[in-house]
Amino acid sequence: MNGAAQILGALLDHGLLLTLTAGRLSVISPLGRPLPDAMRTQIALYRAEIIAELTWQDTALALVTDCLARVERQYVPGCPLGDEELLGAEATITTAFRAHDRARLRRCLDDYRLACWTRCRRFAEPLLAGA
Repeated sequence: MNGAAQILGALLDHGLLLTLTAGRLSVISPLGRPLPDAMRTQIALYRAEIIAELTWQDTALALVTDCLARVERQYVPGCPLGDEELLGAEATITTAFRAHDRARLRRCLDDYRLACWTRCRRFAEPLLAGA
């Protein structure tokens, strides 16, 4: 885990969120807790790395959101999507995310979407044949 991820985790543990909007970092305190001076110092020291981490998280979230929206559009009600193959695909997505590897994350998400689509198509074939 890099320094930025550690700081973001420590902030969450303290009940604080760090957001990035238009290149500006902001601390959100849903519980009304103040930002400790030590954490403020860490944010200042790792500012560039934190911005890069939050930017990556936004990018990755957009890719995952797009993938899941496509899976939802292709989903056939009743089709099971919780087997070992898909769990393995989810693990590769997590690994690509943690590695900050955009190209690999895209490939893993494409593979996941294709696996879901294939599973739903196979599930629907007998239903359509009997209709």
